[in-house]
Amino acid sequence: MQKHSQEGALTEAELHRVLSEPKPNQRDHIRFKRDELQSFFPSTYTDEQIKRDILKGLELLKRQRERNRDAR
Repeated sequence: MQKHSQEGALTEAELHRVLSEPKPNQRDHIRFKRDELQSFFPSTYTDEQIKRDILKGLELLKRQRERNRDAR
């Protein structure tokens, strides 16, 4: 915005566009405490390994739901 303002190109439409675009720090997050997940994974797993396995499991669940929906 500052750059546009200095160039004299900061119109009301440009201001509205910039202010209404989603910012990375405004995205929703889902967080779990490590101890909530601990019983599902080996104690030697890193956070990245846990994340990878959770995403892999969710992908499998999604495919299963799609198959069940298609079978109806």
